[in-house]
Amino acid sequence: MAQDGKDNAADYTDYADYQKNLERIKRLRLLDDDFFNVCFNNDTECTQFLLRILLERDDLKVINATAQHSIKNLEGHSVILDVFITENDVIGNDKPIYHIERVIKETGADFGDGSHIIYANASYRDQSRFGRLMHDLCCSDPNDMHYSILAQKTRYFKEDTEGVKGMCKIFEEIKQEGIEQGIEQGIEQGIEQGKAEERENAIRRESAIKKAFRMLIDGKLTLEEIAAYTDLSLDEIKEFAAIASV
Repeated sequence: MAQDGKDNAADYTDYADYQKNLERIKRLRLLDDDFFNVCFNNDTECTQFLLRILLERDDLKVINATAQHSIKNLEGHSVILDVFITENDVIGNDKPIYHIERVIKETGADFGDGSHIIYANASYRDQSRFGRLMHDLCCSDPNDMHYSILAQKTRYFKEDTEGVKGMCKIFEEIKQEGIEQGIEQGIEQGIEQGKAEERENAIRRESAIKKAFRMLIDGKLTLEEIAAYTDLSLDEIKEFAAIASV
């Protein structure tokens, strides 16, 4: 970690926010989306290590690490692999991992469009490679991890001066994005509220005008009294009186 936090804290005008960021960093796990993306972004070695265990393919080679990569095979079909590592067993069949492919419902045959979806159950624990991987993904302390490649990556962003600085910067960017989104939402809500108020005012005015004409036709009230009852101006009531008398 940076020396007493001074190296990184110097970049922040609000030291309290900096301390909050440090506490957030301590709690982060590779299973958390933002931290996962930071640690695996453009890191082919870590991504390859992860996929080799999930796919049980030690011969797999990762050239580029992206969130979703479409691969053209020799026959021109796209192969798309989506991997979801979930906190709990979302499928609910008490399996460590689920492989999902599209099938033709009427025949049960593989659709063959090249799409593959994998759900990995991060709550699964045993001493297999998969079980130890799930443990590491859920672990916030790199010293408690089984795999050194993941521990080193995690330790960099939690304990190294530059890594911590980078994480703090990301937190500040996320915070700023949230503020900007809040402002935009506030403006949109204000516009919608303004439109709603305009509609309500139009409805109230229409109702007041109808009441004014009924009162004018009835002829029991003075123009001043009608203006007071309907909250319309006296000039408007005079115009309506001229119309009603035609």
